[in-house]
Amino acid sequence: DRLTARTIDRYRLLNPVVEFLGNDRVRVQLDLLDLVLEEKAEIQIDSGVAIVNGQSLQLIDPDLLVDGSPAPQMLVRELIRTVNTRFSLRRFEAAGLTARVLDLGVSEDQLDLAVFLRLEPSAALLGNQP
Repeated sequence: DRLTARTIDRYRLLNPVVEFLGNDRVRVQLDLLDLVLEEKAEIQIDSGVAIVNGQSLQLIDPDLLVDGSPAPQMLVRELIRTVNTRFSLRRFEAAGLTARVLDLGVSEDQLDLAVFLRLEPSAALLGNQP
């Protein structure tokens, strides 16, 4: 809807840094720039990650800091809801790409990821017209 699009256009994510913490946990640090108020907030998210049914990312027990202070639980719940609904591989299926995550593991120095990809010969991603 228009309100969601306007809200998304209002913010920019800057300087993202991802750190692997081990035990299937990651830390994401970034700056969130509000283009309307011309203000910037430092965001840090420490979270477990899992894949549900091979197709969507799920945050597990996330800790969210905004400018070094714990974020309100309402904001944490919204972050979880947004990630759990928006980061789904099913959204690529209409374009002819089937993708599934077979395995995901996070250690302190690496991310192990095994995926299955199937691209239809008529896929829009290849520039073909339906």
